[in-house]
Amino acid sequence: MCAIDALGIAQMLRTSVLIRSADASTGAPITVAVDESKTVWRPATTVVFVGRTAGECAGPSAAICCEYINFFTSHSTAEAWAGAHPEITGGILRQSRALEVGEQSSGSSSNEISRQVSNATRTSHGDHARPGQSRGKRRSSAGQAGVRQLLTIG
Repeated sequence: MCAIDALGIAQMLRTSVLIRSADASTGAPITVAVDESKTVWRPATTVVFVGRTAGECAGPSAAICCEYINFFTSHSTAEAWAGAHPEITGGILRQSRALEVGEQSSGSSSNEISRQVSNATRTSHGDHARPGQSRGKRRSSAGQAGVRQLLTIG
């Protein structure tokens, strides 16, 4: 499950959720507690990188973007990971924008999620997007792509 999917689970199930993850670059622990009234991010500097393979814009979200939608402990670690993966097109989302995209995508089809991911990577509301750099479809093993999130529901 990608970071955006995890953020949308609380709204989809209408219950509180505790997300446990790790920075995809450093492995440092990250937790996000989501309920109806608030969201608590630890560390407080946590961001979400929303990416997709550079050469593909359509298809199932699992194939083109889920592996590249991860939590990071800070903007700088997300930026470093993105710099090490030029084959991935994407952007860094602030917490509020990441939560908004997660809530919008809960219960959506994979094509709808792919569209929302594409829209989210555009610069908006102060988020930082990186222009696409199409250098083929290779996947780098540098860093951890597709970090799994552990959810505690309820």
